[in-house]
Amino acid sequence: MKQCRTVIVEDEGPARRRLEQMVQQHEVLTLAAALKSGREAMEKLPDLHADLLLLDIQLKDKTIFEVLDQLPIHQDSRIIFVTAYDQYAIKAFELEAIDYLLKPFDQQRFDQAIERVIRRELTGSYEDLMRILRQNLAKKQQRILIPEGKKSYHFTADDIQYIRADAYYAAFHTFENKQLIRISLKKLENILPLDFVRINKSTIVNRNHIRKIEHRKNDSTVTLKRGIEFTVSEMYVDKFEV
Repeated sequence: MKQCRTVIVEDEGPARRRLEQMVQQHEVLTLAAALKSGREAMEKLPDLHADLLLLDIQLKDKTIFEVLDQLPIHQDSRIIFVTAYDQYAIKAFELEAIDYLLKPFDQQRFDQAIERVIRRELTGSYEDLMRILRQNLAKKQQRILIPEGKKSYHFTADDIQYIRADAYYAAFHTFENKQLIRISLKKLENILPLDFVRINKSTIVNRNHIRKIEHRKNDSTVTLKRGIEFTVSEMYVDKFEV
């Protein structure tokens, strides 16, 4: 059987090494390169002539979509997106992705995606892609990965009640504790799922934990299920819906 030249683009060391191992253990795949950043991908992908691209989406320096927008290589390569986020499904469909692996996934799920590559089977339709996502989301709660330098933090989306700016950090308030991560709320708005909404300069809340929204004469407030109340800034009122 013809070998499939495979290139990995993944900026997290443990995740990259795990993908490398999965590729090396598969009888049809040959690892051509494992790239660590969007910049490295832009520099090296055109010369690697990959049959298959295993692409993380949210890289630390840019998204993989920004890379692909500037390179024509994906027209000749099959793409499997490997990500902790499910909100990129429509964009993946537009790029005719073979599959969409939601982290964390096991060897069986990886092999299933590679089987689609071997059969040269596209997802076929948006409904097919969403079916794949629903099957995977049914097996686990939605996971959120937040980068900080060379490391990252993993959360279950439903565990996060709200996030508050704290100097150069963001304080993630879960049911168990508070985790400080050096990241701006502005950047978080581009990372977090649609269930998270900015309500003022310093606060992002999880829609799923909102008990009450009250629009008063002089201001608006949001009360979470555990009784914590926040003021909604005027500039966010029109954008804020539940």
